[in-house]
Parts: sequence; structure tokens; C-alpha cells
Amino acid sequence: MKLKFLFTFFFFLCLATTAQAQTYNGAIGARLGFPAGLSYKQFISRSLAIEGIVGLNGISSEQIGFTAALLLENHSEVFVENLALYYGGGGHLGSYRGDFEFGVDGILGLEFVFDGAPLAFSFDVKPAISITSNVAFIVGGAFTLRYVF
Repeated sequence: MKLKFLFTFFFFLCLATTAQAQTYNGAIGARLGFPAGLSYKQFISRSLAIEGIVGLNGISSEQIGFTAALLLENHSEVFVENLALYYGGGGHLGSYRGDFEFGVDGILGLEFVFDGAPLAFSFDVKPAISITSNVAFIVGGAFTLRYVF
């Protein structure tokens, strides 16, 4: 029921968007969530951006691993100026419990860019299909604070 509500909400949110350029070209910052680490976002057109994420995954010292993801994201302004809905996908490479892993990632989030300050923050959900010695569906997400340049 909750998943159906969330899907319907984001579907109508996408319908309410208008294409608009972001107010910055590139930004780097800290990603707090899963995976936790660093994020770099670079716009390649008015609404398309490439985001690279490097970080740690796992919840204990025995399970900790490294991951690097590259995502292509479409940004659309929603409701108020400087607030964008973004969605997209890509892939990741890394290690988990000592095994090599790779997989396919999606991303859906909201990003707000401050007027007059070189800051942007975002909240996202990042589901992934990860392949190691087995296949796993992982739902991650994070709060990211970036310095805009």
C-alpha cells in the first residue's frame, strides 16, 4: 500500500514539473546515508547531470565495503524556484564482505539550491541490484550537502 502511494505521488510530481536549468554547473559534497561518502555532480546540459558517488557500504566492521557509482540524472524544477526533482540511473562497482560487486542503480530525489549562498542539499532514494556471489536488491538513500561552484 505504501509503495503504491509513493509511486502515485512521484508520478504526479513528475507531471507537475517544468524543465528548467539548474543554477550551478558543478558541486561537491558529503553524502550522509547509504552509501555514505562523497558526491560530485556536474551538469552537462540544462537539465542533465552526471553524479559520481564514492563511499562506504555495510553496517559493521565485518561487512564494510567500498562502492563507486556513476549516475545520469534528469532535473526538473518543481513547485518553487530552486527546487528540483531528479531521477535517473547508472551503475556501481565495489566490494562487499571481501567480494567484488557490480550492479545497476536508480535514483529519485529532490534538490534545493540556496539563492545567494554556494550550497545545495538533496534527499534521495537510490535502489540498486547488486551482483556478488549472489544477487541482491538494495534500497539506499541519503541526505547530501554540496558546495556549489
